[in-house]
Amino acid sequence: MKAVDQLKNAMSDLQRRRSTLRKGVAMFDALQCEIVNLRQRSHADGDARRKLERLDALMKNGGQDLVERIVRQAGQAERCMKKIGEDLLPVTEPAKAAPRETQQGAKFRRTFV
Repeated sequence: MKAVDQLKNAMSDLQRRRSTLRKGVAMFDALQCEIVNLRQRSHADGDARRKLERLDALMKNGGQDLVERIVRQAGQAERCMKKIGEDLLPVTEPAKAAPRETQQGAKFRRTFV
């Protein structure tokens, strides 16, 4: 029984991977079609030409510049979030008031007749 369950799990895992691979291939095909369209339009369209030049520059260095820029931006975002957290900390914590001095009232002595 355990072997059957393992086989079912393996089959479902393979199906998920197959589906993911199909989606990746579809995205790659769409990207290739877009590149072909850009190449066809690049002769007359300056915007398409600039996009192709940027793509070529990105592909020459393996996208390392883009990765470095994303890492820098992630670091900046992390620092900003820490600063915001530090700035909000005093607001979210209950104010620590100085202890009040309490005066005890004088005790009255009463004599009942």
